[in-house]
Amino acid sequence: MKNNSSSFFSQSIDGGTTVSSVINTVGAIPTALGMVAIFPLSKKFGKAKCILVGGIVAAVMGCIGFATLPMNGTTDIGAITAVSVLAFCLKALGTVPAMYISMALMADVLEHQEAVSGVRTDGFTMAVYGSIMVAMAGITNGIIAGLNIAMPNNRPLNTFLFFGVESIAYLVIALMFIFMKVEKFSKADHAAIIEDQKAQVLAEGGTWIEPEERAKMEEEENARLVEAARIEELKNHCAKQNLNFDEEEAKYQAKKAEADKAAAEKKAEADAKKAAKEAEKKAAWDALPAEKKAAIEAKRAAKAEKKAAEEAQAAEELAAIRAAYAASKNA
Repeated sequence: MKNNSSSFFSQSIDGGTTVSSVINTVGAIPTALGMVAIFPLSKKFGKAKCILVGGIVAAVMGCIGFATLPMNGTTDIGAITAVSVLAFCLKALGTVPAMYISMALMADVLEHQEAVSGVRTDGFTMAVYGSIMVAMAGITNGIIAGLNIAMPNNRPLNTFLFFGVESIAYLVIALMFIFMKVEKFSKADHAAIIEDQKAQVLAEGGTWIEPEERAKMEEEENARLVEAARIEELKNHCAKQNLNFDEEEAKYQAKKAEADKAAAEKKAEADAKKAAKEAEKKAAWDALPAEKKAAIEAKRAAKAEKKAAEEAQAAEELAAIRAAYAASKNA
């Protein structure tokens, strides 16, 4: 709604698209800055909490756009543009979490669904998501065009379409995410899925391979296939160009050895820097008074104990949910 109504909002102010161009250009700055900041924030506070707070910020800041309505649409175009840009930028900061980490949270939801029901619906979910996005573009365009045909260049209407609808949407998101607790099940979900997969493999008479080992084996197999394809391609190239395969292979291996040496040196340099930083941290820790060390360690222990208790509680809740689902399925 916001994207499709921006040109109508601009036309209701200056008769053209200058205002929307300025808003879209300047508004990209807070979005880009927010994109950099949101990932460490979501790691610290959780994805759902970031989306909740972002929804509140977007809903509140979007209301600033309505401050343009009392302004004179003929003489105060500059002020209207400035306030609109300010409202858009502040609102954009609140929209960042939903824009950039909602899909990661959806992955948590899908994993929780698999842990509970044994069914994973990634394909179906993304198909529905894509269909909604495509359908809503046409629906919103029809609503915007229809309203503007009925009430052409109506500034209050287009201000509501541009700022108001999205503010309401983010308020609804914030209210919904008060109850979003799926992240607390992440560790328990993963463990339950692995156990279910192991049980299924063993029940079918197969040999269970731990995911880490399986990933390593798949990586080695992929590397083997890539190398075989490279050798076959080089043989074909040599046959077409009348070249000696052994000589060309030796050239390749020489270049590869140089690249591997450079990569190893770069890694050694990075490891040395990391070791130096670790040594500095250790020295700083050793220099602390015993009382302060004890206080820090006690704080860490309390934090670890709290986290362990939360994970244990989540595991118990998940077990109860799985049992209830199995009972309902068998009823």
